[in-house]
Amino acid sequence: MSAVLARAWAIVRLGRPVFLLGGIALHACGVALAWRLGGFVSIEIAVWSQLAITAIQLMTHYSNDYFDHATDAANETPTRWSGGSRVLPAGELSPRVALVAAIVCATAAIAAIIGVAQVARGGAPLLALLLVLAWSYSSPPLRLHTRGLGEPTVVGVVAIGTPLVGWSAQTGRIDLAVLALCVPFALLQLVMLVTIELPDEASDRSTGKRTFVVAFGAARAVQYAKVAILATYLALPVLGIAGVPSGAPLAIALTLPIALVQLWRLRGERWRDPQSWEWLAFGSVALLFASIFAALCGLLLV
Repeated sequence: MSAVLARAWAIVRLGRPVFLLGGIALHACGVALAWRLGGFVSIEIAVWSQLAITAIQLMTHYSNDYFDHATDAANETPTRWSGGSRVLPAGELSPRVALVAAIVCATAAIAAIIGVAQVARGGAPLLALLLVLAWSYSSPPLRLHTRGLGEPTVVGVVAIGTPLVGWSAQTGRIDLAVLALCVPFALLQLVMLVTIELPDEASDRSTGKRTFVVAFGAARAVQYAKVAILATYLALPVLGIAGVPSGAPLAIALTLPIALVQLWRLRGERWRDPQSWEWLAFGSVALLFASIFAALCGLLLV
């Protein structure tokens, strides 16, 4: 591979493109709910909104790797899912490249938000808020993840804010139904964050990153994750009461076997074994993605 191609591939990996699929599916859930309950959606609005969401996601990935470079470099137990992209600690790119890429993506996000404001009845103010929160997650002056606010910020921006954008850009309002739809996504996002943070505990603690695993201790954070998994499925009947079409909660219920496997992996002290961290994180990512895509299929097909 030539040097130019190697650098280009490193920049792509720095952006962690796999996670962009989650942003696409979550936004699509909001749009699909608007279609089911309203009967019509604008493709133009959906495209502008998705461009803004993807740009915000990429900005966050690049800025995180830049501002968390010291934390990632100190991490001696990274996995495929934790410890950043590993591109900067490996010396494949200068940290400055990550910062420039983050600024470029932030600029693209602002342009897309202006586009949303031009064509949609809503969504643009919410997108602007998501942009500020996403930048502030690891970036100064707020660096929310050093204040114990990292997980609420991620859940708020990704699991709640992204479907809300899909819905509100199409409808111009926020209703109980879309808030209810976000509940299982928010709970399972929290589970994913906890399992991804387990391998990073030592480096996060030493560099001042106050994750839930650091703030509460790994054992308590794991207990919270197990409660969140159970709460996800107990909450599904409430979605129908709140006005979510029945296909979505029924489809999410089909992911219960994945959830039971994850609970089994989290039992006892098994989660303390470094050999289990890769599969724990993978299981939580799979559970969240499966639930999002199941809900989307339920909204579109049932």
